[in-house]
Amino acid sequence: MKFDHFDAAACIGLLVLAVSIYAPTSEFDFIGFDDDRYVTENPLVLNGLDWESAGRAFTRFRASNWHPLTWISHMADVSLFGRDGGAHHAVNVGLHALASCLLFLVLRRMTAPAGPGRDRRYAALSSVVAAVFVAHPAHVESVAWISERKDLLCAVFWMLTLGAYLGYARAPSPGRFALVALGLLAALLSKPMAVSRPLVLLLLDYWPLGRWARSPVRGPAAPVSAGRLILEKLPLLAIVAASSAVTLFAQDIGRAVQSIERIPIDERVANALLSYDRYLGIAAWPTDLSLFYPRVAPEVFTPLFIGLTLVPLVVLSAWAVREWRRRPFLAVGWLWFLVTLVPVIGLVQVGEQSIADRYTYLPYVGLSIAVAWGVESYWPQHPRRSGALVGLAAAAIAACAILASSQVATWQSPETIWRQSLASHERNAMAHSQLGHILLQRGDRAGAQIHAEQAIADNPSMLYPRYQLAVIFAETGQPEAARSALADALALDPRMAEAIALRADLDRREGQWMRAITGFEEALALDRRLRRSAPVTDGLARALRAQYEEARRSGTGLEDARQHYLRIRSAYPRLDRVARDFRELEANRVLPAAP
Repeated sequence: MKFDHFDAAACIGLLVLAVSIYAPTSEFDFIGFDDDRYVTENPLVLNGLDWESAGRAFTRFRASNWHPLTWISHMADVSLFGRDGGAHHAVNVGLHALASCLLFLVLRRMTAPAGPGRDRRYAALSSVVAAVFVAHPAHVESVAWISERKDLLCAVFWMLTLGAYLGYARAPSPGRFALVALGLLAALLSKPMAVSRPLVLLLLDYWPLGRWARSPVRGPAAPVSAGRLILEKLPLLAIVAASSAVTLFAQDIGRAVQSIERIPIDERVANALLSYDRYLGIAAWPTDLSLFYPRVAPEVFTPLFIGLTLVPLVVLSAWAVREWRRRPFLAVGWLWFLVTLVPVIGLVQVGEQSIADRYTYLPYVGLSIAVAWGVESYWPQHPRRSGALVGLAAAAIAACAILASSQVATWQSPETIWRQSLASHERNAMAHSQLGHILLQRGDRAGAQIHAEQAIADNPSMLYPRYQLAVIFAETGQPEAARSALADALALDPRMAEAIALRADLDRREGQWMRAITGFEEALALDRRLRRSAPVTDGLARALRAQYEEARRSGTGLEDARQHYLRIRSAYPRLDRVARDFRELEANRVLPAAP
């Protein structure tokens, strides 16, 4: 099938729709939350793109992940635009529009049957699915958040893989299969959520490609047995297994994976079942969206509650099975939704959230296929049938676009994002914590303390608000209260570098030079990012200088002070304050020259 006028018109329409919804993001900046780890404070990215940095992208773990193509994409942005947040946002919008056009083109060509007039019918359905993909409010998070570039890249490569697979299905050959494998690999190198791809391809073999021997549709090539189709996917599954192993290793190093002791298996299964229901609810009624959705309290998961969460899943699954042969798109779309959510449904819990809007970016494509084709197939025959269907589709897309535009507006600043999250879910410890952080940076310690205390009340196991309280108490001259808050924080995470550094600074203020120096060194060893933190490096320099001056006055411990300077100067040569002090003391011949 050649690229025709309908294709051009549909792609232009999708581009216009994407730009009309997301144009305001070109005025937005980075939001700080994860954007610092991905771009603004990521030395791997800030050096820009060259052969050396591209190579490092494949050999470094950052932000508890390994997705080198995503890092390379951010590097390219930095090389082209520097730290202009609006330009980074514009690239996200472009990738979102590109993914939607590819989705339309691939879906149209996969589903186009023989027969006069029938291609236009399925082309229209494909354009509806792609338009909902562009405009659904739940997808705002993936597009308006620079850190979610990985979603967009993964989607682009996902659609390209589907196109390559369509070519392979029509005329199987090793070369065409290699293109499929390459597309899968690129998607995984962008975001590991593509691990479900081989199973989705197996579903598409049934419908619309008709490759299964018992498929209700006739495909372009001779049908084969299900066993052979599964064997055909084994090389793809091997790629997925390797990617999964690397991803789990990276997340384990970053301490992002929650332990079984903290979140037991039965709670994870119950939360997964509830999450499917919640994702269905967001798909149908996308309001009260949030950047962070708190976990549901374990005591809620009673047998009755779990039974009720199973009802919609069982009913929809039974309906799809019942229509397996007459309307195969219902089962394929429904299983696409279920299967693609498995990696993020919470059975392997990464992070603190229960669900996330960004996780719906590809799974909702399956639901859209099931709904679009399903409504068209069930709609009764009538002289005005086509007009009614077009009106219904236009109304749904318009409603999505209006809600999405409203949701985009909440992303104009970190404060608006978190206030929206708090408005959607009142007991949202993460939102309170982030708002406290914003107010603390602004100098509003009283407001920050209110949010930090509320975050702890909502989630006593939350770490960062306790550290925020310690900072507030330290800045307001309450050292004992600060130490108590730090003790609570370090009881939750003994390796929290920021808390260790703050405790060391309290020791410095109290004249405990040796304890302060040891604490600062421990914090610097735990988190390399603190080497760029002026309060930490200046605190260490002051403690070293004070220790030396005291030893010089008392006449004892002078050699120890010299050795501390030499060791730290050697271990951290880029700590500016320490380096300046060291050079001054060298010039006065108080310290020996550095080796």
